[in-house]
Amino acid sequence: MGENPQYILSLSDVAISQKASIWVLLSRHVTKQEQEGEDPTDFLTLHIYRSQRNRNIWYPGGKDLILNGAYTNNQHVLSRLDLDGEKDRTLSLVLSQHKKANDLNYTLSVFCTKGNFKLYKTPKLPSVNNEISSSWTSTSSGGAPGKGFFGSNPMWIVKVPPGGAQMLLQCSTEMNLPVNLMLQDQKYISRIKVDQHKVPTLETGDYRKSFAATNDVAAVQEGNYILVASTYYPGTRGSFVAKISSSVPVVIKEIPTFKKLYQKSFRGSWTFTSGTACGSPNHGIYGSNPIYLLSKERRGHNKCYVHVKLDLPSKDRLKRIGLNVSCFECIVDNDGSVSLPRSASPAGKSCGLISSSDSGVYVTGRPVDLVADLSSSECKHFAVVPSTFDPCEIDFELLFSFTSKINVSALR
Repeated sequence: MGENPQYILSLSDVAISQKASIWVLLSRHVTKQEQEGEDPTDFLTLHIYRSQRNRNIWYPGGKDLILNGAYTNNQHVLSRLDLDGEKDRTLSLVLSQHKKANDLNYTLSVFCTKGNFKLYKTPKLPSVNNEISSSWTSTSSGGAPGKGFFGSNPMWIVKVPPGGAQMLLQCSTEMNLPVNLMLQDQKYISRIKVDQHKVPTLETGDYRKSFAATNDVAAVQEGNYILVASTYYPGTRGSFVAKISSSVPVVIKEIPTFKKLYQKSFRGSWTFTSGTACGSPNHGIYGSNPIYLLSKERRGHNKCYVHVKLDLPSKDRLKRIGLNVSCFECIVDNDGSVSLPRSASPAGKSCGLISSSDSGVYVTGRPVDLVADLSSSECKHFAVVPSTFDPCEIDFELLFSFTSKINVSALR
């Protein structure tokens, strides 16, 4: 409903203090005689919302809706609202057709029993529109940040020209899917460089079913950005339309999705009896944590990305346990044992470190994950090490996603 005609009604101190009544009359212009027996097609109504800012209302209903009009084919729609104090100082008037069958002209009249008011249209939306039709598939449905392989979601490069642009994002789907659209500034254009926990430049906010939009038109500076469309749950399939509105033309180019995506999951545990509850490097025995061995079929630069997500079972997720998962180059000895690099650590510039969740920081309260480019190393074997900050006994879950076939096995 954000593209419907909308007006801002700003009330004076007198109108607020004396709790005036507001009358709003919406009149449809009749340009042709309606024939008897014809089914009516033009149903109109008026909704009134409390508004704190000079912006469009995008979502119907909600706590700010104070008058929900009924659709009618009468020529006139008359609504009355009795003001209830300071919270009603600024109101949004939203005009709506039930189903757009014809272009309609109208007159909007507002009357106030006490005091003055100002009535003006909401700012015009950006006039340059780009619509992208795409879909979430088996290889491009990574879910929300922290839910799955976020970097596998549909992505586009957006280049904003010098001088910047006013921008608005919308994402819609005919299916009842919770959706989100996120624009993030990006120095290096790469799927695996997207920081899912970074505050985005512009986004549609909470995941909403079927439709989501940014609340305001926002100023976006010159530069390169990555646009990411995602559903809340990984693996959800469906089509969608992303709409990027801007005040000046911007360049949009799709980043190709992964052709294949393989997955494998493990359940493990840190225990004192097995000697795997070792904690972070602060405790001196980091290398004795559980290790999962990844082996490429051959050395070389054949592209291979891996995403690893570490989580606790649902019954333990409220416990304040610091988690980290890291990936290192490693050597497999003749007896099958694995040797990690000396002084291996998730943080800093540890020798042999390929990738670490949250830049090596231990995080509580949510799953942690990493994305590693295994093709950037000449090494054939890699060790994935899940760890807690302090040694403790607890179960964990690991989910691996690969863009090419990789052998993965649990060593301890």
